[in-house]
Amino acid sequence: MKLKRLLIFLLLITFAGLVFDSCNPGIDKITRIEMFQDDLNKQVEASQESANRMMAHFLDGATTKYSQMATPDWWDVSSFQFNYITFSITNMQEGSGDIVNASISSIGGPNGPITFTMIKSGADWYIQKVYYGGTYIID
Repeated sequence: MKLKRLLIFLLLITFAGLVFDSCNPGIDKITRIEMFQDDLNKQVEASQESANRMMAHFLDGATTKYSQMATPDWWDVSSFQFNYITFSITNMQEGSGDIVNASISSIGGPNGPITFTMIKSGADWYIQKVYYGGTYIID
């Protein structure tokens, strides 16, 4: 009888763990871009810590410039420079498939339409490409 109760108890704990684990919806596309914007606005200097924070929004192997982007120098000369620019990414709308269209504004940085191509890994979405000003600034 005690063994039966123990087995039922263990099954209930296992079931509860599965239910709570499945409640994690992951990071959706819009939330990922909002997190990217927040981290862009935290950057005040080209440091490895800043580059590492930005790399959390990309998957190794999914972005061709991944290894370059992992260095602070890349971010310091990109459209998303670490120089006290405040970025605002607004009007985010999911397009077809993995696309999110938005507007970006800043003083001294990019202003206008911007398109994010996203990629999903597990439950989370990541940025794969960023198209701005007629070219891919991240691909």
